[in-house]
Amino acid sequence: MSRRALMYRKRDKKTGLLIFLLFLAVIIGLFYTGYKIGAFTPIIDSIVTVDEHKPTAHVLTIVNIKSKDRKVLVPSGFENEDGTSELLSHIDVLWETSPRNDSFSGLLQVSVTSIVNKDGVDVSHIINVLLGEAITIQSNKPASLPVSITMNEPADQADYQLVSNQNITITFEFNVVKK
Repeated sequence: MSRRALMYRKRDKKTGLLIFLLFLAVIIGLFYTGYKIGAFTPIIDSIVTVDEHKPTAHVLTIVNIKSKDRKVLVPSGFENEDGTSELLSHIDVLWETSPRNDSFSGLLQVSVTSIVNKDGVDVSHIINVLLGEAITIQSNKPASLPVSITMNEPADQADYQLVSNQNITITFEFNVVKK
């Protein structure tokens, strides 16, 4: 291969690499611009997105009624090193409105629609869900809703079996009333 052919080959490799890097920079710039203007919906499972026109349901499952530090939920007065009388959690809520750059204020209303064990049996007489008061929420900005879960002392062994070592599923309904 001649010297001139080698020189062109090196130049072509450099030009190809430069074109690739330029293409990559343009693609990254487009994604960054889209992210900054809010063109992408959040890909986060823990955020509940509330539509401005209809109520939204959200399901929270407590695995074996344990807290994040692996303590078991027990009735008040029965706390020990392995048990706690209250599980504290939160639900992140995003009220999406259109257009996204407009800002509205609204009242977030939350209700518990069901509390069931893994077999679908209602356990709302044993498990209590305490929500804070209705909170003011801004459109297109996430807000956090505190949730407290407590347990009544089961009336008998049959009630105890409904929640003992069970996954408890709590279904919430969210609605926003525009102010």
